[in-house]
Amino acid sequence: MSTSVAPSSCLHTTHLPAQQALRKRAAEEGCEVVVVSAKVESELNGMPDEEAKEWLEMLGVEAGEGGGLGALIRATYKALGLQTYFTSGERLLVRGAAE
Repeated sequence: MSTSVAPSSCLHTTHLPAQQALRKRAAEEGCEVVVVSAKVESELNGMPDEEAKEWLEMLGVEAGEGGGLGALIRATYKALGLQTYFTSGERLLVRGAAE
């Protein structure tokens, strides 16, 4: 489950009655709640990495979370049982594969 909040709410999302109800319902169904501020994500998109990291820390987002969008992607992968693999080296050409 996901929800969008105002940037000023990022630090205090657990105190909002609607979010408490959503978190309770999600827990009953074994789901995760991801809080996303569309305004924050929009502003992060235009910032240099270091500045974005500092701003997220100021908002109280834990290091490594990467903002709400990153948390949403991780929660989606988890809910779908997907894993990400990073590979390196030469590109392999597979016969019949689209390029």
